[in-house]
Amino acid sequence: EKQLDALARERSIAFYAGTVFGYEGAFFVDLSTHTFREENGTGETATLTEPETIEYPSLDTALAVPWDALKHRRWGPVSPTFVRYRLLSLFHERTGRPATAADSAELFALGQETLATEGYTTAAEGTAFTEAMASHLAATAQAELAPVCAVMGGVLGQEIVKFVSSKGKPIENVYVFDAMACAGKTFRVPSESEKKRAPAPAPTAAMEVECL
Repeated sequence: EKQLDALARERSIAFYAGTVFGYEGAFFVDLSTHTFREENGTGETATLTEPETIEYPSLDTALAVPWDALKHRRWGPVSPTFVRYRLLSLFHERTGRPATAADSAELFALGQETLATEGYTTAAEGTAFTEAMASHLAATAQAELAPVCAVMGGVLGQEIVKFVSSKGKPIENVYVFDAMACAGKTFRVPSESEKKRAPAPAPTAAMEVECL
């Protein structure tokens, strides 16, 4: 994925990378430099705002940011779904293959190691990763449930339309979805330079997904 993203950035191509695991899913967006307008009103009275440009960090840069930097007053604490998504990605990077139900012990060890490296004290930060959780994650790592895929595909398709039309504010730059909680969340994984800038503007409403 990192190599594909690097190639896409060289050619100014939009890059989307996503996955579904059990009842959860996540995808990353890298539009490099993207200019868009937001639409106000409907029909013949609709107007477009002044152009706004967003700079996106590469996947390699974004993944190098410590998870502690994801705790932010704008989008809340680090998402447990994002943590599980990253653990599965790290497992794949280390072993060269996706996790299976037989890998629960190895996945648990990786989780403990990664959480410690990222500076988390598990329960105190709300990111506990128990052996039972590792077993469940390993068992569902390759499970692609149709309803979850439908939600993820719908959100991703909407983002592609925004990019092609340059209308509407695109996701910056991670979207996670938890079907059990009926909740979708967007947040920005900053680059190292962004961490040193002034605080982000006041909180905005998170994307919501209604489950029927």
